[in-house]
Amino acid sequence: RLVWCVAVAVAVAWSLQDAAGRLTIEGKRSLGQAIRDLSPSGAKAVARHALTLFVLAGSVAYECNIFSGVASGVELLTDESAIRLAFLWLNGPLCCALLLAGSTDAVSAALGVVAFMLAVL
Repeated sequence: RLVWCVAVAVAVAWSLQDAAGRLTIEGKRSLGQAIRDLSPSGAKAVARHALTLFVLAGSVAYECNIFSGVASGVELLTDESAIRLAFLWLNGPLCCALLLAGSTDAVSAALGVVAFMLAVL
Protein backbone atom coordinates (compact mmCIF):
# COMPACT_ATOMS: atom_id res chain seq x y z
CA ARG A 1 0.00 0.00 0.00
CA LEU A 2 2.78 2.42 0.77
CA VAL A 3 5.06 1.60 -2.14
CA TRP A 4 4.48 5.10 -3.51
CA CYS A 5 6.12 6.52 -0.34
CA VAL A 6 9.22 4.50 -0.98
CA ALA A 7 9.30 5.56 -4.64
CA VAL A 8 8.95 9.25 -3.75
CA ALA A 9 11.56 8.97 -0.99
CA VAL A 10 14.03 7.29 -3.34
CA ALA A 11 13.47 9.94 -6.03
CA VAL A 12 13.90 12.83 -3.61
CA ALA A 13 16.94 11.31 -1.92
CA TRP A 14 18.56 10.52 -5.25
CA SER A 15 18.05 14.02 -6.63
CA LEU A 16 19.26 15.76 -3.48
CA GLN A 17 22.29 13.52 -3.07
CA ASP A 18 23.15 13.95 -6.74
CA ALA A 19 22.93 17.73 -6.44
CA ALA A 20 24.98 17.78 -3.24
CA GLY A 21 27.58 15.49 -4.80
CA ARG A 22 27.90 17.65 -7.90
CA LEU A 23 28.20 20.77 -5.77
CA THR A 24 30.90 19.19 -3.64
CA ILE A 25 32.91 17.92 -6.61
CA GLU A 26 32.60 21.01 -8.80
CA GLY A 27 32.52 23.74 -6.16
CA LYS A 28 34.98 22.17 -3.72
CA ARG A 29 32.61 22.93 -0.81
CA SER A 30 29.87 21.13 1.00
CA LEU A 31 26.18 21.88 0.70
CA GLY A 32 26.21 23.62 4.08
CA GLN A 33 29.12 25.85 3.05
CA ALA A 34 27.38 26.79 -0.20
CA ILE A 35 24.17 27.74 1.60
CA ARG A 36 26.13 29.78 4.14
CA ASP A 37 27.98 31.62 1.36
CA LEU A 38 24.76 32.45 -0.50
CA SER A 39 23.07 34.18 2.43
CA PRO A 40 25.45 36.00 4.76
CA SER A 41 22.94 38.25 6.56
CA GLY A 42 19.47 39.83 6.62
CA ALA A 43 16.31 38.10 5.44
CA LYS A 44 18.33 35.49 3.61
CA ALA A 45 19.99 34.57 6.90
CA VAL A 46 16.56 33.95 8.45
CA ALA A 47 15.70 31.67 5.52
CA ARG A 48 19.05 29.93 5.94
CA HIS A 49 18.35 29.30 9.63
CA ALA A 50 14.87 27.99 8.80
CA LEU A 51 16.37 25.66 6.18
CA THR A 52 18.92 24.49 8.73
CA LEU A 53 16.15 23.66 11.19
CA PHE A 54 14.22 21.74 8.52
CA VAL A 55 17.33 19.77 7.55
CA LEU A 56 18.05 19.05 11.21
CA ALA A 57 14.48 17.87 11.84
CA GLY A 58 14.59 15.66 8.74
CA SER A 59 17.92 14.18 9.77
CA VAL A 60 16.65 13.43 13.26
CA ALA A 61 13.54 11.75 11.82
CA TYR A 62 15.72 9.70 9.44
CA GLU A 63 18.06 8.59 12.21
CA CYS A 64 15.11 7.73 14.47
CA ASN A 65 13.80 5.53 11.68
CA ILE A 66 17.14 3.74 11.43
CA PHE A 67 17.29 3.43 15.21
CA SER A 68 13.81 1.92 15.40
CA GLY A 69 14.64 -0.43 12.52
CA VAL A 70 17.68 -1.75 14.34
CA ALA A 71 15.62 -2.11 17.50
CA SER A 72 13.03 -4.09 15.56
CA GLY A 73 15.78 -6.29 14.17
CA VAL A 74 17.09 -6.97 17.66
CA GLU A 75 13.53 -7.74 18.74
CA LEU A 76 13.29 -10.36 15.99
CA LEU A 77 16.45 -12.04 17.23
CA THR A 78 15.51 -12.32 20.86
CA ASP A 79 12.43 -12.35 23.02
CA GLU A 80 14.29 -11.21 26.10
CA SER A 81 13.37 -7.66 26.94
CA ALA A 82 16.58 -7.17 28.94
CA ILE A 83 18.73 -7.63 25.84
CA ARG A 84 16.55 -5.27 23.80
CA LEU A 85 16.57 -2.67 26.56
CA ALA A 86 20.36 -2.92 26.96
CA PHE A 87 20.80 -2.51 23.22
CA LEU A 88 18.59 0.58 23.15
CA TRP A 89 20.25 2.13 26.18
CA LEU A 90 23.71 1.60 24.68
CA ASN A 91 22.89 2.56 21.11
CA GLY A 92 21.16 5.86 21.94
CA PRO A 93 24.01 7.49 23.88
CA LEU A 94 26.53 6.19 21.33
CA CYS A 95 24.65 7.92 18.50
CA CYS A 96 24.37 11.14 20.52
CA ALA A 97 28.08 11.09 21.40
CA LEU A 98 29.04 10.63 17.75
CA LEU A 99 26.82 13.49 16.66
CA LEU A 100 28.16 15.78 19.38
CA ALA A 101 31.74 14.86 18.49
CA GLY A 102 31.12 16.37 15.07
CA SER A 103 33.39 13.97 13.24
CA THR A 104 31.69 13.16 9.97
CA ASP A 105 33.99 10.18 9.46
CA ALA A 106 33.03 8.70 12.82
CA VAL A 107 29.33 9.34 12.23
CA SER A 108 29.54 7.82 8.73
CA ALA A 109 31.34 4.75 10.01
CA ALA A 110 28.85 4.25 12.84
CA LEU A 111 25.88 4.66 10.53
CA GLY A 112 27.49 2.18 8.14
CA VAL A 113 27.66 -0.33 10.99
CA VAL A 114 24.00 0.36 11.83
CA ALA A 115 23.01 -0.11 8.17
CA PHE A 116 25.00 -3.36 8.06
CA MET A 117 23.22 -4.53 11.20
CA LEU A 118 19.90 -3.76 9.56
CA ALA A 119 20.85 -5.81 6.52
CA VAL A 120 22.12 -8.73 8.58
CA LEU A 121 19.29 -8.71 11.08
